[in-house]
Amino acid sequence: LEVYRKVREDVGKVITEALTHLEEVVERKMTLRKTGETPLGDIVYEVMIGDARVGAIQATRLNEETLIKGVIVSPNPTLIEGARIRLEGKPLEEAIAERLDKLIEEGRKTGREEAEEALKIILGMIRREAESPQSK
Repeated sequence: LEVYRKVREDVGKVITEALTHLEEVVERKMTLRKTGETPLGDIVYEVMIGDARVGAIQATRLNEETLIKGVIVSPNPTLIEGARIRLEGKPLEEAIAERLDKLIEEGRKTGREEAEEALKIILGMIRREAESPQSK
């Protein structure tokens, strides 16, 4: 890792930031970023490793449970097909994030092409909602 800066004090800050991102990628620490809602009110999250989108999760609230569908494209293409999680009084995003590794582990392994197509479908539902005349 080489860093060039004119001001020596900035080098430490840049190295610390670079190492943080490197640790996220090496550990494959996945985070969620809310992307929007579908026309039916489902909430969609992008699954991120650092700044890279590696999948998407669609969450349908059912009282104290949430139905989860989604896809992980990388590192191992996986489909999450109708898993249920209990919120246990937690905010939706937190409840999903806590169980994300287990949801992926229990998901159906698939090929990259099928995973990428599923990702397009999930994210496409949001775009259609944003572009619809009713949302303007």
